[in-house]
Amino acid sequence: MIERRTRRSVNTVLSSFIMIAIAIQITSCSAKNNTSKILQTENSVTEKVLLDSQTSSGDSDKLQKNKNSEYDVSYTEKELTYKWDDDCTIVSASDSGFKVEGRGASASGSTLNITSAGTYLLSGNINEGNVIVNSSDEKAVRLVFNGLSINCSTTAPLNVISADKVIITLVNGTDNIIGDTARTISDDDNDMPKGTIYSKSDLTFNGAGTLNVSAGFCDAIVSKDKLKFVSGDFKIKAADDAIIGRDLVAVRDAEFSIQSEGDGIKTTNDTDTEKGNIVIEGGTFDIQTAKDGIQADNAVNIKDGTFNITSGDGSTNGRNHIPDDMMGGGKGGFGGKNFNQNDKPGTVTDKTSTLTGETDTVSEETSSGCRGIKSGNKILIDNGTIKINSADDSIHSDNTVMINSGKLNILSGDDGIHATEDMEINGGEVCIKKSYEGLEGSAIRINDGVVYIVSSDDGVNASASDNSKEPMFSVNGGYLCVDASGDGLDSNGNIEINDGVVIVNGPVSNGDGPLDYGDQNNSISVNGGVLVAAGSAGMFELPSSDSKQNSIAIASLSADAGTICSLTDEKNNVIVAFKVSKTSEAMVISTPEIKKNNKYYIYKDGKYSGTLNDDGFAEGGTLLSGTEAGNCKPSSSVTTIGQFQGPMGGGNHGGMPFQNGEKPEKPQGGNRGDFVPDENFVPGEGRPDDKGFAPDEKKQSEEIQ
Repeated sequence: MIERRTRRSVNTVLSSFIMIAIAIQITSCSAKNNTSKILQTENSVTEKVLLDSQTSSGDSDKLQKNKNSEYDVSYTEKELTYKWDDDCTIVSASDSGFKVEGRGASASGSTLNITSAGTYLLSGNINEGNVIVNSSDEKAVRLVFNGLSINCSTTAPLNVISADKVIITLVNGTDNIIGDTARTISDDDNDMPKGTIYSKSDLTFNGAGTLNVSAGFCDAIVSKDKLKFVSGDFKIKAADDAIIGRDLVAVRDAEFSIQSEGDGIKTTNDTDTEKGNIVIEGGTFDIQTAKDGIQADNAVNIKDGTFNITSGDGSTNGRNHIPDDMMGGGKGGFGGKNFNQNDKPGTVTDKTSTLTGETDTVSEETSSGCRGIKSGNKILIDNGTIKINSADDSIHSDNTVMINSGKLNILSGDDGIHATEDMEINGGEVCIKKSYEGLEGSAIRINDGVVYIVSSDDGVNASASDNSKEPMFSVNGGYLCVDASGDGLDSNGNIEINDGVVIVNGPVSNGDGPLDYGDQNNSISVNGGVLVAAGSAGMFELPSSDSKQNSIAIASLSADAGTICSLTDEKNNVIVAFKVSKTSEAMVISTPEIKKNNKYYIYKDGKYSGTLNDDGFAEGGTLLSGTEAGNCKPSSSVTTIGQFQGPMGGGNHGGMPFQNGEKPEKPQGGNRGDFVPDENFVPGEGRPDDKGFAPDEKKQSEEIQ
């Protein structure tokens, strides 16, 4: 019994000793990795959100709509999580160098060498130091920035020479600083990394901390492969470009504040047609650049996000241009000129150079570095809120542009949106508040959405870069409002309006017109929707006689800016009311409500029972008083009031009075002139006589000034 008790006591003592030893070891490990454990706990909620958002079905229709298989970006679990290994290597930085606790890394004075895959937790400050990653392992290297500050004046503070993949995790609540300074290099130093953070391998950022990058030498963050941003807050100042990924720049959700003397975000792969893309799924972007804001050698796909982009010091720094009427006519029916050759060289000032010209043309290279969003192939905007203020084109593609949704607010020193080939707007709201030309491309289609354009030359210009295809412009739905100092709608080919609402406040000069189409047997076909176009009469072109929808045009409108013009039927019902924004000599109106053999009147000013929208446009309501400008009874698709003098030469734009095959119809029933009050008049029941009508005092109405 005594022996048995003794053994039991010994076992109890041994067990207690072992438990104490384990506790001591846990305490020791906990002390060593205390920061890591706490940070994992802080980030556990965010980590779960990231993983859930990757697999959550949500609104399946919306997710499917916002995805484009050609530009989908895949993320690994490691890229999406903030979690790191408990046995990570601890690295502390100070002005005396780096201190390493763990495996896979070694310090040589102020240089930290990482040679193996694994996780490295870095913190501390070093004024003259650099980190080199050179791993041959087929696993990722994770660098956890936990309040790290590295500056270097001789080389890149972070240089990834080789690795399967590098993931930089920004610890929640920490500020991290990576910077270098301006320096000179010799011809023998061409292999020197020209980025503050420079990687020859795939590079991914995640986490909930802040990274400040100050690139005094050249570029800020560079990957010679794929560059991804899952999350984080990035504040970047760069002597040249801010963010470069050769094959891909992808942003899932992050915040960016960028100031650069070069481009903001760019890709550089110009040899592989499937690479060189920028794909942005969300995030906020405040980008101020001397050159392009976002620029991809292949494609830019914006799926969502909030953007505020200023390039080339903004639209006030754009090129000077020679107006079309000083060049012998517009780009459409009269004379015609080649794509982008009507620009007078001005001065484009950025923070690196001043570009000037001496001839009558400006090459594309002159201001090609001052665009908001630019691609060498495609631009696809699926959603987002995008503000751009650019010295050159705000959105520019060397091939195609497609806008499916989102809100775009544009101030441009040249084109608002430019596509060398096709442009398609399928939804969203596009507001071009300032431009030389609003939309420019070879084939431009508006299928839906709301588009506002203010331009110092053409509002819409469909012109081909070569003779391989005929330009065209079509509206198949949506709402388009143009205020143009040049041609309102200009096509070197055909114009088609099949549906939607199209409003044009055209030029006051007689060298341009609200509508302008090509000379090679081209036409303006109005087959549906609503068209209201007003402006100067000298180059006014009318819908073609083969249009499926009827139009009424008046050549003797003579309406001052701010005048309300109304098209009514015989019962004073307003079909269209429109407040012209500038002096207008002529106007054309087309709507499904215009029927042959019915009588219609055009009035100016007066009292109107309807409500105009912000563009001065309305349908319906009743006219209560006004001054008649003319009347007609349509007998064919295009009916004119007064005589139009069309542009000289080409197609059916003959030098004789331009009627598109339609003779002007004489006013029938006399000219009513100013309406005279009549106490027997009831709105909507017709006029009691030919002397006019007066408002019903019992019915309140809006007075139109």
